[in-house]
Amino acid sequence: MTDTTGQPARALTAGLDVPERLELADHGHHLRRLVPRDAQQLHDAVVASFAEIHPWMPWCTDPVDIADQREFLERGQVNWGGAVAFNYGVFDAGDRLDGSISLMDRIGPGGLEIGYWLRTDVTGRGLMTAAAQALTELAFGLPGVARVEIHCEHAQRRRPAQARLPARSRGGTRDHRARRVRHRAALDHALTPARAAGCGISRRPRRRRSSRRCRRSPGCAPPR
Repeated sequence: MTDTTGQPARALTAGLDVPERLELADHGHHLRRLVPRDAQQLHDAVVASFAEIHPWMPWCTDPVDIADQREFLERGQVNWGGAVAFNYGVFDAGDRLDGSISLMDRIGPGGLEIGYWLRTDVTGRGLMTAAAQALTELAFGLPGVARVEIHCEHAQRRRPAQARLPARSRGGTRDHRARRVRHRAALDHALTPARAAGCGISRRPRRRRSSRRCRRSPGCAPPR
């Protein structure tokens, strides 16, 4: 069948039962599905970290407009039901929104992409690593998913929300070793369960030979 949309073929089908909350117990945070009532908190988090995320996110414009956050959240409800994207907020124990992370079906059959960004004042604590690890494990539990990718921009000097791509053993046991995303060149970071089991942290990520600038963030943020 010919794809007439110009988009890659999908990995997922609509109507999947995906958890709306995931705990990050060691960090005092949790991931929760973003909903329209989160618009003000999302707006405040973007404003608080505007200087750091603005250069890497086309949707992060000056001035930051809460209408954009509302539109993103409304579209996210449709995308969740259609298994196009699962958008989570990163919330602390007091339910403050500290960032966003998404699992997106846009890289073709068998693969899902993770995108994220994090508030400047909570970076450097391993929080986004834990969030990426949780979504990677979730992704490998979905039918037909064989790889997870994070696409990053090498040019950013300061990477406050740089996550590690977690490894996962062949037998399904979590392996807490992780590979640091390298920014010496524009890279695609892809992980499969078998590859993770076989190489752990020693395999260098594959180089993407392209001059196209990544349109995501200092941590590869979900595009709007």
